[in-house]
Amino acid sequence: MRSRLLPIGLLLIAILSGAAVAHAAPAAQSVSVLSADADATLHAGDPEALRGSEETLLVGYDLPATGNAPSEGAVRALMRFDLSTLPPEAIIASATLMLRLSASWDAPGAEVRCTFQPVLQDWDESAVTWDTAPDAGDRIGWISAPHAGWDWYSLDLTELAQAWHEGSQPNHGLLLRGDESRPNWRGFSSREGDYPAQLVLTWNLPTPTPTATLDPTLQPTMPPPTLEPTLPSPTPEPTLPPLSPCYLPLIVS
Repeated sequence: MRSRLLPIGLLLIAILSGAAVAHAAPAAQSVSVLSADADATLHAGDPEALRGSEETLLVGYDLPATGNAPSEGAVRALMRFDLSTLPPEAIIASATLMLRLSASWDAPGAEVRCTFQPVLQDWDESAVTWDTAPDAGDRIGWISAPHAGWDWYSLDLTELAQAWHEGSQPNHGLLLRGDESRPNWRGFSSREGDYPAQLVLTWNLPTPTPTATLDPTLQPTMPPPTLEPTLPSPTPEPTLPPLSPCYLPLIVS
């Protein structure tokens, strides 16, 4: 009796097909909270003044009566965030800008719209003024800030933050503008103040490529061996001796 074994190639296929499981670790998700690494106020009423170390970022239209500048004029603000601490391969799922209103000058109950534009050129917090302010792109969003509404205000920056991180758009920060059509301003806490601007990022790492591993709890299944019948040996046939010639006597009568 002879048993037939599976060829080694078929055995490997049986093991891999029955016991291989693809394992892929879930994508890691993290949250990073970044404070502004540079910010400054730009004042048209004092166009050469350096305002990168003040505790309040002003936007709107200022008058000398407020004591912020010798002449009236529009006020704007710059801010920038450093995203280099994120892994290069990180994918930003969400980015939210958070600003804290810390000062306000306006008529009671008035509400203004503060707009945001991406900055297109580099700038230095310790050297930028109204006269040397960098250019800015199109408006990307706005927040509504009521007079004396002391609170945090947020703006979705997901698309812009991802462009900054992947390098498709240079990261020179944001330009903030208020209502410059009449005397009023809003003051947001700067990085020198008690509540610096923050960029809250939720990001993921790319999903790793699944790899096949053997599950030790599974066992390959092989078909039962096929039995071959065993035939009896043939019975030998008898061998007769050769015939000898026989001579009969001839009888004549």
